[in-house]
Amino acid sequence: MTLGHPALRLLARRKFSGVLRKQFRRLKTVKGAMFAIVGLGAIIVWVGAVVANSLFGSTYSEQSHTSPEMARLVGTAIAVMSLFGALTFRGLYLPREEIELLFVAPVSRGEVIRYRLWTALGKSLFGACFFALVVMGRVSVPIFGFLGAFVAMMTVPLLSQLASLLAGDAENRWIKRFPKGVLRAVNVAGLLLILGLIFLPEHGEPDEGSAGTFQDLATRLPALPVIRALAMPAWPWATMALSDSALEFFPLLLLCLGIWCCLFEACARISIDYRELSLETSADVARRLSRLRTGSVGAAGSKASASSAGWRVPWLFGRGPFGALAWRKTGTILRKARGTLLISGAMVLGLVVVTLIMFDGDSEHSALGSSVLIASAGTIYLCAGLRFDFREDLDRMDVVRSWPIAPWRVFLAAILPEAVLVFGLLSVAILVRSSIAGDVSLEVLAVMASTGPCVLGWIAIDNIVFLIWPQRITPGSEVLLQQAGRSLMLMLLRVLSVATVGGVVFGGAAAVNFLLLWLRVAENVAMGAAVVVGLAILVALNTLLVLLGGKVLSRFDFARDR
Repeated sequence: MTLGHPALRLLARRKFSGVLRKQFRRLKTVKGAMFAIVGLGAIIVWVGAVVANSLFGSTYSEQSHTSPEMARLVGTAIAVMSLFGALTFRGLYLPREEIELLFVAPVSRGEVIRYRLWTALGKSLFGACFFALVVMGRVSVPIFGFLGAFVAMMTVPLLSQLASLLAGDAENRWIKRFPKGVLRAVNVAGLLLILGLIFLPEHGEPDEGSAGTFQDLATRLPALPVIRALAMPAWPWATMALSDSALEFFPLLLLCLGIWCCLFEACARISIDYRELSLETSADVARRLSRLRTGSVGAAGSKASASSAGWRVPWLFGRGPFGALAWRKTGTILRKARGTLLISGAMVLGLVVVTLIMFDGDSEHSALGSSVLIASAGTIYLCAGLRFDFREDLDRMDVVRSWPIAPWRVFLAAILPEAVLVFGLLSVAILVRSSIAGDVSLEVLAVMASTGPCVLGWIAIDNIVFLIWPQRITPGSEVLLQQAGRSLMLMLLRVLSVATVGGVVFGGAAAVNFLLLWLRVAENVAMGAAVVVGLAILVALNTLLVLLGGKVLSRFDFARDR
């Protein structure tokens, strides 16, 4: 019974065979083979490094291991984040191409749930292995840590499905009215908490002078009585992963496997008619996937609200042809990114709070360090979430190419509104943080001034790569090796570009500063001149990127967009 109906098992095998055939077809192309080799090589190197460090490394010590309180808190945070995510898929989600077939097939509702559970568990295998490999390097017995974390992560999909079914049974009396922006914010906050708790180093007793530092807060948080009580449900899995002996590990493993079987059968046997709600969920997900296929990802893929249709969009960049193209993007941002901007503002505010705590005991470098952290982390997060540029215009590239304006001006008009928005948010965050800490200085103003060209360059690089290798998001493509290879190559290109630009900018600024100091010019004057030279170099490099983007746009090949 647990394995499901034979016909549904056959359907799962056929779907898996289809995924493999699709993968092999992509390997026959030069681009697909190149991306696959890069992605597979990166995965092998990363997994090999983690396993070798866990099994043969000598860096483990009693002071660096994960505490039981910390392990329970991480497990609870993962479970809570997954439960909130499950509330956006009410009932039982089935793909649009399968739902009508399965609902009229001569199988019970429980068998359909079993089929969906096994599918979800299969998709969770890679993520569970990834998390388990991270955990095994932070425990005393790596194999126990790996198995414990793996079993825990494979239990999370069952909890999520059970929550979805129970929420659907309540006909969404309050879940449906719950703001989706709050759910997304909880997911993002939970992810940041998990990453911080996993990767921040742990220490024993804090030093007397370190009270109030970020690491001290991260160490004390899991030990709070309220946090310990909330994290207690994760005790079996956390204790199993931290076991020091087989006598302690195997009874807990049997207990957790028994819980897994009970949850699986509870999901399959629950007496809930989910069919009507599942049809609505499937249609909603199909609409989202349709927007993804047009290139609309992140906030650009959201739907504009009816209340914003009558809003007056300001002409921020003039009323000529260039201003009209930028005005079009500005209107899209105002009408589509309201919820995303609220979440982005909250995340930027969180960066301000984090930097205030992190650099509390380092007043000498707090102004510069916090400003750089806000600028860099904010640029990466905001540019990844907004995407109001050519990546949302993939279905309209024929119209974009026909506009009677120079390609480089079209390229700049498409990316400038988003760059100005990100620069404004980060500038406000840097000023707020510096005002609260009372350390507004020339270094802070220099970082804030350089944030604008850096953001523009970051977005320009993303769009140049996109115009060279246009990509449509399709269901299942996120697990393919080509996608991993593409992401890795784009990351390497960003790193190389940032390193090159940083070297040129800082080299030029340092040379000017050294020359003026050698000429006995005042230190403040020399620093100001160095900042001006650095900004001039940044502007020149951005100009080259815009010209390159216009060249790539003029040669955009529609035949490569499949």
